[in-house]
Amino acid sequence: MRPSSGLWPCWIPSATTSQLHLVLVLYKGNDLNQFQLNLHVLPSTFDAIVTQIEHHPVFHNNSCNPQFPVPWQLTIALYQFGHFGNAAAVLSIAQWAGVSEGLVIKCTCCPSTDEKEAAKCWVESELCERWCNGYCFVNSMLIPLSQKPGFHGDAYIDCKLNYSLNLQVCKPIHATYV
Repeated sequence: MRPSSGLWPCWIPSATTSQLHLVLVLYKGNDLNQFQLNLHVLPSTFDAIVTQIEHHPVFHNNSCNPQFPVPWQLTIALYQFGHFGNAAAVLSIAQWAGVSEGLVIKCTCCPSTDEKEAAKCWVESELCERWCNGYCFVNSMLIPLSQKPGFHGDAYIDCKLNYSLNLQVCKPIHATYV
């Protein structure tokens, strides 16, 4: 029912509740399945990654403004990496985490052209020249198929109505090769 003044109140977005506490505290300690559904890693893997990256200079500044905690930044990045389509949109991630879109972009910034070139050189020096331009898709990209698969073909339709596969590679933490 409209107010008697005839003016309809402006739509004001409600503040979203951050899922960071839920995932990092409640799920991490009490519900491993939900933790993995959200971040696609085990809590021990998450902790190992935080330990390896938390002292990197990118997570520190010489400002009086503190950085967002490293575990929270990693949570935002892993959540986005584990989703695709609209669920991986910056706005969707920001609403899920209860943060600004700008912070999501800072937590998940893509490598520059120079960084990509350096990575290609490293792959060529460590593995072989044939792999330096990449052999897999990254960042939740789908592998397109040339035609509809004959067996359960409708299950391979992605959000853009193309037939595709989503590939995930898991490496045991104790393995020394990829």
